[in-house]
Amino acid sequence: MKENFLALLIVCFSLSNSFLFAQTYSLENIKKDYTRGSGPIVKNNQVSGYYFFNFIDKKDKKTNNYRLSITDANFQKVASKDISGPLDLLVIDAAYNEDVLAIKLVDYKSKVETQSIKFFDKTAKELKTITLPFDMMAALITNDLYTPDDLETSDLHPIDGIGFINLTSIQTKGGMAKRIGVSIDMIPNAPDYKNWHYETPTKLIEVPEFLGYNDEVAFFSMMRRESYIKGGVKYSITAMDLKTGEIRFDKEFTDESYLLDVISINKDENSDNTFLFGSIIDKDKKLATAKTLGMFIAKIDNDGNIKQKSTFLWSDIAKDFKPVDEKGEPVDIGNIFIHKVITNADGKVYAIGERFYKAASGSGIAMTLLGRGSGGGFVKIVVAELVIIELGKDLKPIAIDLIDKGKNNVNLPTGLGWYGTIVLGPYVKQRGGFDYQFSQIFDDKEGFTTVYKSNEKKDKFINTYTILDDRKTKDKISLKTESSKLYVFPAKAGYLAITEYFKKEKKITSRLEKFKH
Repeated sequence: MKENFLALLIVCFSLSNSFLFAQTYSLENIKKDYTRGSGPIVKNNQVSGYYFFNFIDKKDKKTNNYRLSITDANFQKVASKDISGPLDLLVIDAAYNEDVLAIKLVDYKSKVETQSIKFFDKTAKELKTITLPFDMMAALITNDLYTPDDLETSDLHPIDGIGFINLTSIQTKGGMAKRIGVSIDMIPNAPDYKNWHYETPTKLIEVPEFLGYNDEVAFFSMMRRESYIKGGVKYSITAMDLKTGEIRFDKEFTDESYLLDVISINKDENSDNTFLFGSIIDKDKKLATAKTLGMFIAKIDNDGNIKQKSTFLWSDIAKDFKPVDEKGEPVDIGNIFIHKVITNADGKVYAIGERFYKAASGSGIAMTLLGRGSGGGFVKIVVAELVIIELGKDLKPIAIDLIDKGKNNVNLPTGLGWYGTIVLGPYVKQRGGFDYQFSQIFDDKEGFTTVYKSNEKKDKFINTYTILDDRKTKDKISLKTESSKLYVFPAKAGYLAITEYFKKEKKITSRLEKFKH
């Protein structure tokens, strides 16, 4: 009798646990979904929850009601808060830095050209709001040059346990025409760090990209030129001290033969050094029309001194590893856009990218012949296989995997077809043309999973490619759905989070999908 009662208790407890971890979540009466208004809460490379910021209804003639919802990693509701705001609120970006959620907002029809960043804790309690100058991205949307979801923005960058670095595109006033620059702000929430600010000098054009950070400095790739008309474009890496904003170094990385275009960084877990990763370009070519010739990896210290470096050409990769497609036909590597570089605990390095190339655009030619085009859209970018290059501890290639996922076309606007792949790769990324989504690193750094989209005839899938203990595993999840928007986010180990917005039903649903690894 006692055994039966104990067994019944165990069954009931198991059932109650299964309800506690339902792994689905729904939001009703959502009148507008913001592409950049939701995402994962990540701590120590592991997902601990999700946030959602949406428009729910009109409060009065001048005010809307917005809702911030926070869940745990299993989509169990943790907190919810309704927030009043202007009618034409636009979410520019959002980020979580392990402790605090920051949401960057713009009232893009306001006569006051400012933006605000609101900060919340894990219970959705508002901590503070700061106001900054108007953002050029919002200006493009305000003037109907783009819709809010057209561009991939990356303005707010979480510095775990410290605060946020915010990038704002600005207009400087040098010369006859206004010039594009950047305002960089450190917004700390840790006591040992202070606010600091950097702004593009008046007579300079600067376009930055945040690369990442280590324990001491934040790294930026900075494109500079003195005039739209005269002079060439220069790329340099700028390192700013996290505590003070002081520029630790600002330098162009080159060697005897190549210009090194830095794409991403990784912190070296075994020292104070940092790995730089990027493309190599012929030193004598103009950057605007240059073609990427291969890849480089350099280990540097916090003063920009190179401690170790390796370069290799795409042509050498093709010669050494003879990559073929699924039909066994040789593949012209050509150009690879590197999305992510991962260092495992065993010292192996994996560069994850996509092969892409320029081709004639049939639709662009047809539109021109019909008199509906200007003749500039003859060229498109074709995004092809996912490419994973494995590197040894000496940073030399030891293996390459080509994963077929179907082809994706990105038509180029008037005039852009003349540019080289060094410019077109970032353009395709900004337009959301690549299929790569993200990579999840296992907690022990023994392996990782890369997530990417694919097309098979008329069907669309989300795919996973896992490398763990020298095993390689693939899986895919069908995306047959009637939803207006679909997002894929990192999740707890072995799962993906899929969020869908159904515009007609005014509903958001989220779920965890398990995959093989």
